Amino acid sequence: MNFRQLLFVLWVACVTSLTAQNQIQDKMPPELDKVVNAFYATKPPAVWLIQPFVPLGQREAALLDQFKVRLNQALIDYSSIKAVAEMKQVYYGYILVCAYDFQRNAPVCPGKEGDQAATNSRLRVDVYTEPSRRTGQIRTLIVYSRGHLAIPSIANQEPVWFAGRFLHELLHAKQDRDGSPGARAVPRTPVWAADEVEAYDLVRQVLDKGTKGRYSQAIRRIVAAKRADSLQSLYRSITTNDLMAIDILFGTASIDETTNRLTQYLMDIGNIWLEGKYSVMAVKQYKIQNYLTVTNH
Repeated sequence: MNFRQLLFVLWVACVTSLTAQNQIQDKMPPELDKVVNAFYATKPPAVWLIQPFVPLGQREAALLDQFKVRLNQALIDYSSIKAVAEMKQVYYGYILVCAYDFQRNAPVCPGKEGDQAATNSRLRVDVYTEPSRRTGQIRTLIVYSRGHLAIPSIANQEPVWFAGRFLHELLHAKQDRDGSPGARAVPRTPVWAADEVEAYDLVRQVLDKGTKGRYSQAIRRIVAAKRADSLQSLYRSITTNDLMAIDILFGTASIDETTNRLTQYLMDIGNIWLEGKYSVMAVKQYKIQNYLTVTNH
């Protein structure tokens, strides 16, 4: 750990010992459950592209190639965002896309083993199918873990959200590659959560760019209308119509994709409220606790 990383760890430990714990409760208000359930009820089931995915035929290999094009294109489309530009320098053209065979617990990659693409790749992306989701082998929709990233083979994934989810997890890959303290920290500790807050802030930038700023504008209108004096009162006041007013900016999501959206919406509602209340330096500690609160379920 270098000196700069040590300072970061000490800063997180310090700020999270301050008043944030008193300002933000540990759990979301129970009143929000009905709102969230009503929002889920509006979502259709996912349509999965390939069932099963392996063994790889021409159709499956072509589909993997389409995913590879989309992943690299996301790095181009959002490269005006500083963090994405930095990831593009590392990963553009160096992503190996494979199918994942959960029966064998191994990836199945197109081309011959040891070919140039596999040798030169800096990240492996495994595309998985519905059975692995339903059996619990994949517990979150898209996830990064030590050198590889898993994404679902769901049809018609909304392009802005597809890019946002991918870039969120790609940032974790880069944090890991760069030796971020959060990448090695115990889950749900402040140091670990600081990396998550950075990734959610990145997705907010992606959603803003994809909607020409309308995403944050919609959330600011909701926050302003609530006139809340605390995060708990703000979250208690959220309605299904509020969530729909944000979600309508994007294409339809399946129920499998909805959890990602909901977490982001609630995070950003809270973070925008916090940004209006605290200084740039002070707000970081509150965003960490807000993340731990929103995801505490």
